[in-house]
Amino acid sequence: TYDNEVTLRVDNTLTLAGTFTLAGSLLLAGKDVTLSNTSINISGPGQHLRIEADNDVLIGNIAPQAGDTAATAVDVSATAEVSIVAGGDVVVGYNAALFSTADASKVAITAENVMLAGTVRGGGYRNSANANTIEWSGKNALVTIDAAKLLYVGGTGLDEDGAVVAQWGGNLESSGRMLISAGKNSSNVGVGIGTSSKVSVDATGDGTFAAVTAGYLQLVSSG
Repeated sequence: TYDNEVTLRVDNTLTLAGTFTLAGSLLLAGKDVTLSNTSINISGPGQHLRIEADNDVLIGNIAPQAGDTAATAVDVSATAEVSIVAGGDVVVGYNAALFSTADASKVAITAENVMLAGTVRGGGYRNSANANTIEWSGKNALVTIDAAKLLYVGGTGLDEDGAVVAQWGGNLESSGRMLISAGKNSSNVGVGIGTSSKVSVDATGDGTFAAVTAGYLQLVSSG
């Protein structure tokens, strides 16, 4: 639904940490929004998470340092839609994941720059009962990215020993359609995809679904 059962709105920076399990929709809004060490699970049918920021939205560990052991991972899911609208940048760290879970669900990100070192999956979830693997759960999902300047998939992460991985692969995935629109930055680059990163549409969800409609990926960039 498009109403919000819970709204958290602040005049300055909204910083959220902790575990939130909701049946209804949630709106987070502020000048900047930061999620760290956060789990948000919205499980009611047709419900959504919306994040609005005048400036930046920062999710997870966006600047990993060698040996860092702080708890910063973020896992966000909603049945119908996860949407983020920022006047500045949206940065999804290597240990952060955004999911829409149901059939025909949607993940939508609109910002000046979108930097994705973590995971965005339309039609998926993290299975805590199976070693926290990322699995498919909803067919015909839609992922939209609208970056006024740059979309970059990939970044820097930490391995299990806390060592820096300079070419950490981001994952941008959908079980139905993906629509990417980007402008260009000062280097005339609109879309960048790191060497270890994945941008894909799989209408079968690795064989989870019997695809009725073929997957579709559209990428438009001025750079």
